[in-house]
Amino acid sequence: MLDQSLSIMNGPALTQELKQADVVIHPNVLNIGAAEFEARNQAILEGEKAAQQMLPQIRQLLQQKTLALAK
Repeated sequence: MLDQSLSIMNGPALTQELKQADVVIHPNVLNIGAAEFEARNQAILEGEKAAQQMLPQIRQLLQQKTLALAK
């Protein structure tokens, strides 16, 4: 219930933040509740896996921004 309340309160602000982000990493943690502390290691692993999958896009964006700054 607390998780749902936080999601509702953060909805519009979160949506705006996501629109402005260059990269958004979506780990597969929908099956892990916010209070499931025993599943934290699994959540961390899912985050690492999702970040690894996004590395090519992150590197490309960094290269583009570095080139833009060099001009």
